[in-house]
Amino acid sequence: MMTLGCMMVLQVGLLGAGPATYATARQATLDTGKPMVVLVGAEWCPACARLKDQVLPKVRRPGLLDKVIFAAVDLDEEKELGRQLAKGGSIPQLVLFRHTSDGWRSKRLVGVHEVAAIEEFLKEGIAAAESDKRKTPPAAAAAESAGANSTAATESQPPADPLPADGKPAG
Repeated sequence: MMTLGCMMVLQVGLLGAGPATYATARQATLDTGKPMVVLVGAEWCPACARLKDQVLPKVRRPGLLDKVIFAAVDLDEEKELGRQLAKGGSIPQLVLFRHTSDGWRSKRLVGVHEVAAIEEFLKEGIAAAESDKRKTPPAAAAAESAGANSTAATESQPPADPLPADGKPAG
């Protein structure tokens, strides 16, 4: 019961104070089962600023971001983490991670997109996470993914553990 109360306080803090750190968001994802969405960008990037300051607040209003754990990683402040998350691609990137019984799954959206595209991206990730919760044994999930739809085809299997819980690269 105390853990649930702590997680509710943590989630309210995450939503009220803006994006969480990667490490905090990752742990909250493991604890709650909610997908984690990471905005990878930089302060100097005009497209990142537009996404962060103009587009994401519109996505937040109807409550869609309440269904995910949200974090932001600045490439200038967290270079190695940012590189790992962006996989060398351009910024801004929204990377959605969900933890499944078979490991981590990810999906990314690169560049600035309109509200509707980001809402669809988030809805697909949330639906996939909810579907993951309903699946029971990993063998059933593997059999199901053999005939996967187009949403599954856009997902990639990142390392089993994108980064340690402290958010710092191993080694």
